[in-house]
Amino acid sequence: MLRNGVNEQSPGFGGLFRDSEICDDHPVRELRSQGNRVFMRLTTRNAPSIRNFADCGGRLVGFSGALSAPQYPLKDSRTLNCDWHIHVAAGNRVRFTITVLDDLNSADSNGFCSSFAPNYIDVAEGSSASARILRRYCKKEISLSSVDSEKNELTIRYRQHGGTHFGSLFGFLAHYTTG
Repeated sequence: MLRNGVNEQSPGFGGLFRDSEICDDHPVRELRSQGNRVFMRLTTRNAPSIRNFADCGGRLVGFSGALSAPQYPLKDSRTLNCDWHIHVAAGNRVRFTITVLDDLNSADSNGFCSSFAPNYIDVAEGSSASARILRRYCKKEISLSSVDSEKNELTIRYRQHGGTHFGSLFGFLAHYTTG
């Protein structure tokens, strides 16, 4: 099932098979949504244990957009290493805002986010692996301020340590705009 929005109550896509479905008998070469979210429910009869989705992260371009931990809003205890690269037009800056943040439960005894935190979100200037970190989130925060880039690129790194010690997390929901 495919829906043109964030959940199964969102409208379907016109011209698709039955209830906005895609199958081998009715292939679709391209599908365009009206926004930046598409709800998808995958049903397979052939290989119930196959991994159906790639890891999280990717390249985000455009004036604005949204991103979230892959499990959001559900909780999950998998190990996740996600990197998003946000790129806007030259001469512009990126404003990154987390709207919902789980308690990542990784601050040290003084309440600081160390470089050894098991669960964190880094907002870094640029696109290289050695990009300067502008902000690190590793704990529950109530009033979250936006992070503004100096240039037209930001990298968002989400690390979630799997297992039962830290419990299941829903991660975060965030958006970016061009400034």
